[in-house]
Amino acid sequence: MPKVSVIMSVFNGGSFLSGAIESILSQSFSDFEFIIINDGSTDNSLDTIEYYAEIDQRILVVSRENRGIFPSLNEGLKQSTGQYIAIVDADDVSDSRRLSIQSRYLDDNYRCCVVGVGLYSDEGNKYWFRRINTPEKCKWGLLFFSTIGHPGAMLRRSSLVEAGITYDNSYGFGADYKLWCALADIGEIHLINKPLVFYRRHENAVSTTHRDDQEYARRRIQVEQFKKWLNIELPSPCASEYKEWAAIVGANLFQSVTVLGGFKDVSAIHWAFQEFSARAGWGVFITYFTCCLRRREVLHCLRLRHLARVLFANLGGG
Repeated sequence: MPKVSVIMSVFNGGSFLSGAIESILSQSFSDFEFIIINDGSTDNSLDTIEYYAEIDQRILVVSRENRGIFPSLNEGLKQSTGQYIAIVDADDVSDSRRLSIQSRYLDDNYRCCVVGVGLYSDEGNKYWFRRINTPEKCKWGLLFFSTIGHPGAMLRRSSLVEAGITYDNSYGFGADYKLWCALADIGEIHLINKPLVFYRRHENAVSTTHRDDQEYARRRIQVEQFKKWLNIELPSPCASEYKEWAAIVGANLFQSVTVLGGFKDVSAIHWAFQEFSARAGWGVFITYFTCCLRRREVLHCLRLRHLARVLFANLGGG
C-alpha cells in the first residue's frame, strides 16, 4: 500500500498535461500511486496519459465519458489506497519536494485533516496564501474565502473515510471550498507557507471559464458557514449586490465575540475580515469598525493600532 495517492482529473489537458504529469513522476518522494482519470477528453489527452502509464507502473488510468471534475475526483478517492491523498490539476506543476514536505507535515500533525501549500504564477510573480500562517486563520478565513488552494491540497484519507466526506457536487465548482469547511468541522486545516505549486492562469482554466459559478457557490457557502459557526443570519447570495452583502457582514460580525471564547479564534476572524474588506471596499471596513466601537466589551479583542493601519491603507487604495 503506497503512502500517498495522487489524483488528477483530466479534461482536454492540452499542452500543459505532460508537464503536470512529469512534475509528479519526478518527485523526490517516491512512495505513491498516481490515479489519472481521463474525464471524456476529446483531444489527445488519453494518448499522453497512456504514454506515461507505459513507462511508470505507479500510474493507474481510468477513462470514460465526461462527468465533471468533482465526480471524477470522488471516483479517484474511492480507488485510492494511500494514507494521504494529494490533489493535482492537469495544468499545474508541482515542486519536486511537494509530496515529501506535505506527507511529512501530516505525519507530524495528527489533528490536521488537510494541508495546503502556497501557489504561485508568472503573473508578476504572484504568490497566493502567503498571509495565512496559522490554523486559526485557515479555519476562520473560510467565512470569507477558500484558504486552501485546491491544486496544492493533501488530505488525510482516514478523516474523509471516518466522517463519510467527499466532494459535494451540489456546490458545483465550489465543491472544494465546501470540502474544506466540512473538514474544519472535524479537525484542523493547515497551510505550509511555501510556494510549491506553479498555478497556471489561462483562458481555458476552470477559474476563468466558470468564474460566475464559483462566485455564486462561494456566496452560498459563506451564508451557510456564518449561520453554522457564528449563528449569524445573512441574506441569500442573490438577494443583494456584493458590496451591500459585504456591509451586512460587517455590521453583524462583531456578534462573533459572544459566540467564541478564544482570543486566537476571535483575532483570526478579525484578520479574515480585514482581508475581505480590502477587496470589498474601505466603506465596508468602516461599518465594521464602527460597530466594534459601539460594543465596549469587544475592545479587548481588537488590535486597534493594526486595524487603523488597515483602515488607512484601504482609504489610500480608494
